[in-house]
Amino acid sequence: MLDAAVTFAETLQDADRVAKVAKIRSKLEASIDEIVAHQSVLERKLAAQCVNYTHRRDKLDRLENSSIRKMFAADEKQRAEVGSALEVSLPAPCMTRGFPPIVTHSASWGRKLTLR
Repeated sequence: MLDAAVTFAETLQDADRVAKVAKIRSKLEASIDEIVAHQSVLERKLAAQCVNYTHRRDKLDRLENSSIRKMFAADEKQRAEVGSALEVSLPAPCMTRGFPPIVTHSASWGRKLTLR
């Protein structure tokens, strides 16, 4: 559009207008170049942030999976330890069928519990 204005001013042989329009065009082109350069910088920064967030998300996923595995391992170990302690603390007749059940009174529930 400014090229057409320059051509029109040249056709009218108005050197003053040609110079003013040419100056406006050069300022406009410089501004456009600056905006494009700034946009490129912002695009690079955004891409770098996206990569950083992806790496951080991957690290968090690995930490979460590791925590879950550790939690399950600790739970399994605790179950094994409680099971072993229970087997040791209960008398052998309670562990087999055919013997009379042991009846105890539960103070917290107010009813009898039967262990077989």
